[in-house]
Amino acid sequence: MPENQAADSISQEDYDTYTANWLTLVNDPDPTALPKAFQIPEVSRINFLNFTLDQVTALVAPDVVTIKARFLAIADGANVLRFSTALFGLDADNKRLTDYYVPLPPQAGGPTTEPASSGTGPNPHISRKDALEWLTAWVDANALTASLFSTPNGPLRGYNFGVGTLKDPLAAAQPTDGKGLFLNLGLHHDPTSPQIPQTLDLVLYINMLGSRTQGTLAGAPDDESYYNGGHGCPPQLMMS
Repeated sequence: MPENQAADSISQEDYDTYTANWLTLVNDPDPTALPKAFQIPEVSRINFLNFTLDQVTALVAPDVVTIKARFLAIADGANVLRFSTALFGLDADNKRLTDYYVPLPPQAGGPTTEPASSGTGPNPHISRKDALEWLTAWVDANALTASLFSTPNGPLRGYNFGVGTLKDPLAAAQPTDGKGLFLNLGLHHDPTSPQIPQTLDLVLYINMLGSRTQGTLAGAPDDESYYNGGHGCPPQLMMS
């Protein structure tokens, strides 16, 4: 989270501004603008964002059926746009029931060449093997270009997923002391859009905060407790 954004949630006005900034950023003809958005002082590249479990608990409140993740670009103290993400919950009528939650200050996960491997556990939204492949692709990407955030219907604005994507791992994370939600950035091939080589996706899991390996592949859970971002926005046929 940029240095001038200290609260755990933002207003509707700020949300509108920051989401509009994201669209401006991915359409910026300056090839240095987008890579710079994923860097902050002392961080080589933002690989993940952390949300507190208090925020997760609020997002899975009664009547929430959909959680939306929307990409933000927030100007820092030097007026440089930096990447972030807002999470918020909606009911069955698409009415927003929660605040627009923003993450803790971002950190970079160190590069690793740990091979992807299978684990055991309940059926996840995404296997550990696939999760590590996606995360490795993001870490190993030589350049961050607008093509990584493209869909057939315009720039990728975020993802929509069912409330179970957070509710299920939260229930399995007991006891929750010292833990947080990791929203990891990954790249994968979308079989429905063969003309687009790779697209940004999200990999979510709950794990301990503050460890030396947090957010890295070396610190990834050994079980199958991985979830992905669900349905992209815009979807294949219309904007959301």
